[in-house]
Amino acid sequence: TNSSVVIWDINKTTKSKLTYVFEQVHSRAVNKLSYHPKDSNILLSGSQDAHMICFDTRQRSVVNKYVGPDSVRDVQYSPHSEHYFAAAYESGDCQIWDRRHPDNAMKQIHAHIGPAYSCAWHLELDNRVLSAGRDKTIKVFDVQGTRAKELYLINAMSSIARGKWRPQHKNHVTSCSHLLDNVVAVWDIRRPFIQYATFGEHSD
Repeated sequence: TNSSVVIWDINKTTKSKLTYVFEQVHSRAVNKLSYHPKDSNILLSGSQDAHMICFDTRQRSVVNKYVGPDSVRDVQYSPHSEHYFAAAYESGDCQIWDRRHPDNAMKQIHAHIGPAYSCAWHLELDNRVLSAGRDKTIKVFDVQGTRAKELYLINAMSSIARGKWRPQHKNHVTSCSHLLDNVVAVWDIRRPFIQYATFGEHSD
């Protein structure tokens, strides 16, 4: 329920590792943080209050604020472009933003029925983004054109809490369940009807 964003330094020799607190920058709980992949001083937060805030941790200042259509469940900077980030919302939508233009998102994607819990940029292909949600689906979109195009659809057995691309395997995604399933699953997006591999090491 804390609406602050806290910066820690684990290399500090003092007992307290606290570096700085951006106090009450959100009005509701913060759900996700994402560091810029090329500038370690730039940090993005996403909150239940539907706001995303870009911080400069070196200057200890707020750079920009962005407003989504609903509570923000996930945010992630693109590893390919220094200006783009993706966001997933409680409404089931996902958006692509240019951080230089806080007034409007670049692209709106009606991705899921029910909340979208996760979004992730492809690690090699700069035009692909996946999303995952409560509707038990993982979707892959081409976001290069004026409109996002759905390329692949995976139907899972339960709601998806997180989806990630597998490094060095451009057609593999990994997922874990939001509630019922303790398995970590690997999928090949070209063969979406059966899991490529599963790992059942968790008990809850």
